[in-house]
Amino acid sequence: MRSVRVLVVLAALLAARAGLAQARRALLVGIRRYPELAERGPRGGWPAVEGADNDVLAVREILVARYGFRREDVTVLMDEAATRGAILGELRRVLIAPSREGDVGVFFFAGHGSWQRNSLSREPDRRDRTIVPVDGEDIRSKELARLLAEAASRGAVVTALFDSCHSGSIARGVSVPRGVRALPPRPGPDALDPNPAPTPVQSGVLVMSAAQDDQGAAELKDEDGVLHGAFTAALIRVLRVASVDADAESVFLRTRALLQASGATQDPVLDAPPHRWREPLFGPSPSRQGGGRLTVAAGAVDGDRVELLAGLAVGLAPGAILVREGNGPRVCLRVEEVRDLLHSLGRPATATDAAAPIAPGDLFSVEEWAAQSRSPIRVFLGPALPAAEVREAARRLAPLRRDRRIEWVSDPSALAPTHVLFRAASGWRLRGPDGREEEAGERPSAQSISRLMAKSTGEAGRERPCDARPCLFVRLPVPAELVERLLGPSSVGRTIVPTEEADALYLLAGRLAAGGAPQFAWILGSGPPRGADGPASPLPRRSAWRSGPLSDPSGAATALEDAMVRISRIRTWLTLEAPAPGEENFPYHLALGNADAVPVPMGVDLHRGDVLEPILVADRSALAQGSAVRNVYLLVVDSEGRVRVLFPADLVSLDNRFPAVEPGQPLPSRIPLESGRFRVVEPLGVDTYVLLATERPIPDLAQVEQAPVLRGPPGDRDFLLDLLAGSPTRGSTAPALGAWSIDRVVERSVR
Repeated sequence: MRSVRVLVVLAALLAARAGLAQARRALLVGIRRYPELAERGPRGGWPAVEGADNDVLAVREILVARYGFRREDVTVLMDEAATRGAILGELRRVLIAPSREGDVGVFFFAGHGSWQRNSLSREPDRRDRTIVPVDGEDIRSKELARLLAEAASRGAVVTALFDSCHSGSIARGVSVPRGVRALPPRPGPDALDPNPAPTPVQSGVLVMSAAQDDQGAAELKDEDGVLHGAFTAALIRVLRVASVDADAESVFLRTRALLQASGATQDPVLDAPPHRWREPLFGPSPSRQGGGRLTVAAGAVDGDRVELLAGLAVGLAPGAILVREGNGPRVCLRVEEVRDLLHSLGRPATATDAAAPIAPGDLFSVEEWAAQSRSPIRVFLGPALPAAEVREAARRLAPLRRDRRIEWVSDPSALAPTHVLFRAASGWRLRGPDGREEEAGERPSAQSISRLMAKSTGEAGRERPCDARPCLFVRLPVPAELVERLLGPSSVGRTIVPTEEADALYLLAGRLAAGGAPQFAWILGSGPPRGADGPASPLPRRSAWRSGPLSDPSGAATALEDAMVRISRIRTWLTLEAPAPGEENFPYHLALGNADAVPVPMGVDLHRGDVLEPILVADRSALAQGSAVRNVYLLVVDSEGRVRVLFPADLVSLDNRFPAVEPGQPLPSRIPLESGRFRVVEPLGVDTYVLLATERPIPDLAQVEQAPVLRGPPGDRDFLLDLLAGSPTRGSTAPALGAWSIDRVVERSVR
């Protein structure tokens, strides 16, 4: 009898320990507005971090809806509450003091970053990286590392996410992003801290940061028009649909690919010990979340109208179908309206559903996602001028091409300018390499611009032509007649959305061609061109330059419309996400192997002539959940916007169904696609390799391919994207391709 009692007590202790092991806590810090007093402070103006509050709300909702965090265990510090003392105090209270073996702790920060002098540091630059609380009393990275290491030392799974940066640098281009999350260093005493902090590899903490130390972390509007940090926007998109047990490396790589496809020129960083790369980002998923199905709570109920306490933050869209959880009668709701980040409106999907009572607090999970439509691209078109004024401006500024004190930039996609002369609503302005602008007058001449550039301040570019003299791009305004054609009823209206310059992905810009005639093209708003230092976007850098009589812009308008349709198609390939995986899915992701079929390490450049072999690499967590056989296709979207099929190599869908194993046999951990071997060729730059796995075969692979955006004839309708984007809603016929999944690898090739 005593042995039985001992077993009972032991079982109780183990159960209690298991309960403790499921504790999941998070501290989320977001600082949108720094105090007005700081505008007069020694660090200069403190720009607002406009998307920080949206970042925090979105991260909180996704942790609660998919990753098993209870809302009461997610602590939020916003704006004036996020002082140095409060952040450090809540870190100790939330993530350190209660931590036990197997607990999960998450720290997230969205705000400004900076650095502080530390003459005793062992780092070569003698700088400690910092995050900036609302009171301006910086918290050094070493302080954070020591605190997070203490939680990890107790056996907790600790993840730290930072959407901030330590450099205010902006990649040179024809435009600048809306905001950069960095401040100059705080004047004050040397940190004088000789003690090294434990690195993530030493402490076991996983740290994911928005940018490298010498890069800016940009802000942008997501596809719903909500302002976020570019890094957080990409991360949230991945967390919405990835398996909750997806390993941290795959989450990071997918986030990195989406971040680069957004046009942001920053490289995120993942720093962790090797075992954390292969484990889920937020630890093993708790069983109470039903394998990570996205769960939504009902709020107020008014007749057949049900308020849903979730919205854009978790990816809901009109048409999505939700099913009630629990043992009661099955009830389905259809999302009718998505109001904001946190609220939606649903109605019963059928008359039978309407007959069942729904109470506030009922939990619903997503059964069917809404159709994912191709999102328009935000572009900047103006301010436009009459064609006669554009011609006159081109005539006045043409002598700048011969000014030996200036390096003339004829193509900003090939050479990033240090200076950009452009027409604003208030007149012409000259932007320097530090982002500052000077008024250039209503009718500037070549001589006045030359004098103005002689006074311009700021760091010189790092490209050789710009070391000796400034590089100038004259961005001619677009003729009003051309803008009218592009926005008219017969235009590509649903493909482009005019917006402010800071929010635009592409700008319609003019240049002075060699013969003096203006030419126009879509140009990626920010980011270094091919061959420039720093990361580059996988999006096409520009379309082909188009010219023609300004008095009759119909030909140029048609060509520009076609180019934007193809750019939109490319962007869809780079950002398209399949619905969240079900119980049976395709358990492989894409890797590129060298001649020995060894995967190429992340961040290693490819070289012209390299021979690569695609490899399907098994996700261990996905293998455990079950496997589905799929038709496998590999596409490449190259740096000029060309789409090619690499596998099956002959465009015939034979012998491309994987995994091909006998019933009862174990699934292979790696499947080399030997017939898909390819050689790295021109054009060099950033290429995106897309793995598509479909339940049913693609009927005509030839229609998938597309000519480059930078040149080539007009492209036909992309039927494959139409099929993938047309996921069915309840009651409709199944899509031609059935269930499908997508994975991407972004690689840069150089000489």
